[in-house]
Parts: sequence; C-alpha cells; structure tokens
Amino acid sequence: MSGNLWTEQENENLRKLYSTGTREEIMRAIPGRSWVAIEMHAYGGHISRGTSVGQPLRRSIKPINKIEPVDGAWLASAIDGEGSITLCVEDKVRNLNGSWSGFIRVFNTNLDYVQRAKEIIGRGTIHSGWQSFSIGDRRRGKACLMHMYSLHGIRAVAQVLRQIEPFLIIKRDRAEIIIRIARLLEAQGPWLRRADARFLDLYWQFRGLVHRAKRVRKTQRTDIAKWLLC
Repeated sequence: MSGNLWTEQENENLRKLYSTGTREEIMRAIPGRSWVAIEMHAYGGHISRGTSVGQPLRRSIKPINKIEPVDGAWLASAIDGEGSITLCVEDKVRNLNGSWSGFIRVFNTNLDYVQRAKEIIGRGTIHSGWQSFSIGDRRRGKACLMHMYSLHGIRAVAQVLRQIEPFLIIKRDRAEIIIRIARLLEAQGPWLRRADARFLDLYWQFRGLVHRAKRVRKTQRTDIAKWLLC
C-alpha cells in the first residue's frame, strides 16, 4: 500500500491511536503502512506521540511572541526589503493528501539583523553560508557570508503575518493569502484534501503574485546593470 493515498479509515485510526497507543497497536490498526510512513503522515497532520508511550515525535514548540507595533513595523520592513514569504505544496503531483507549508525568511550579511527577526518572533532558525552575487550578465565582487532567518509552518507563519500585516507593503498580498489558507485549515482540520478547489485557487493566486514580482525584479536588475556598467 506504500505510496497510495491514505483512506479516511486509516486517518481515523491514526487520530484515535497515535497519541496514546503502542507502536504494535497502531501498526495492527493500519496494516500495509511502515512505521516511518505512519510517523511522517502523523507529522504532516500535526499529531504527536504522548510522553507516556515513549519519546515524543516532535519537540515542544515555543509559541509565537506577541509582537509590539514598533517591532512589527521593523519586521515588516525587513520582510518587504530583505526577506520572503513562501507557500509550498509538497508532493503536489503524487500525493494530494498532505499538509501545506509556509515560510518566512529574512536574509542579510549582518548576523545581528537576522537575529533580531528571530528575537521578535520568538521561534525559527538561523543558517549561514557563503553566497556570490551577480548584476545582469556580469558577476561583480567576491562571495560574502549570508545569514538567513527562517520560520516554517503555515500556522506559525500565519500567526506572525496577522500581527504585522498592517505594516507590510510589498508583500501584503502574499500575507493575506497565507492567512486565508490558515483560516481554512483551522476550520476544516489538517485532513482536508489539498485538491480542494478553495486551496488550489489560493495557491495559484499566490504563484501569480510571485511570478509577477520576479518579472518586475528581472526588469529592474537589467536597468540597474545597464546604469552601473555603462
């Protein structure tokens, strides 16, 4: 059965047993699924193991901070200018039954800058790596150390965006779509099929905003390159 869509009965058994049942009880109730597949499906459905039956599947998750207006304005400007809001549909071709993924990212060569984003939100991770930049068709300058703050999870991202949406300018349309998807998930639960027309309509609206922004940025980069290289 591996690779097939999960049935409603399998989902119901998982909801009933995963938090408190033993591994053997769960696998008997969901025959044909490996334990790894069961763990991954539970992770996508935000179901965690109870501490009474062994090690929890997921670590305790820190709540999102209540963001003060001054900090919200700073964070919104950082996301508008030095960051991104992303919506992903994992395995959208092979599996229509999983979870949606959202990301907030802030990039900068100054580590303190991205650390402030993490401190304001209260959750997330910071990664660093060397990156080179190009302007137009010519590469200029050496590679520099880039730092990236990242927050993952459609609900966590929506919690942040609800607080800073009034301050967003460039990426407000994307934030509104993420918030609408989170509301649908809260109303329907994690088992609503991703092929639902409401989700797909919002997803393609989001993709349209991203592609339009990419076209604008490409035109702007070309104009800047011509000005710098003339």
